[in-house]
Amino acid sequence: MIKVLQKAHTLLSFTAKHAPVSFTELMSLSGINKATLSLILKSMVELSWLERDSDGRFRIGAGIPVLADSKNVNMKLRECCTKYARELNLELNELITVAVFQEGERQVIAKFNADHLVQVNENTSSTPESMFYTATGLALLAGLDEKSQTVFAHRHKLDDLLDQTKPAIDRTIANGYCEMIMGCDDSLAVAVGVYDANKTMIASIGFSAPCYRFDEAKKAAAVAMLHKYASEIRRGLS
Repeated sequence: MIKVLQKAHTLLSFTAKHAPVSFTELMSLSGINKATLSLILKSMVELSWLERDSDGRFRIGAGIPVLADSKNVNMKLRECCTKYARELNLELNELITVAVFQEGERQVIAKFNADHLVQVNENTSSTPESMFYTATGLALLAGLDEKSQTVFAHRHKLDDLLDQTKPAIDRTIANGYCEMIMGCDDSLAVAVGVYDANKTMIASIGFSAPCYRFDEAKKAAAVAMLHKYASEIRRGLS
């Protein structure tokens, strides 16, 4: 691939994931030097591949050919996640949440409650802090590379929280799932990543439940179930 096109693709990918994103953040994420980045961004704005707001931050522009289909792609992801989250909810009978990392924050796109109506503490807000305090959020953080994690934390002034959470992120990567004890140490939350055909994490799916309902064997079975439905979502998007 021609190097300038590869750099443009990198910038589009980062902007799509982290928008609105500043020049400094793009330079940090991409590793492109300041002079080259300035020239490329200027051309991308002129082509309407990117647009720059009044604060100088970049978003995907209207000139991207695939933009007309992006709503359908997002809708397909939402519909697919909703379908399989509902099926998982029926099979597991616990609170099921599916979240994505969009415009620099955790966004819940599907949620189904358990029919036993026990209060649990899975936070479904889109605050930056929810990335650290929910299993689906922590799983999404684990799916980001270290540079992206650092940019996210720095943007929201959560650098100390990222440092504190790093061991949990490392465990999530090593184990293949995130596990958290929440509330007054009485609620269990577990989540796994949902990956596309290129092995890029596109969402996370998890459950929350009272701790007393899960011993180690049942938890292991539930984790296997999460991985099964994450694979179903991937196949459904293919």
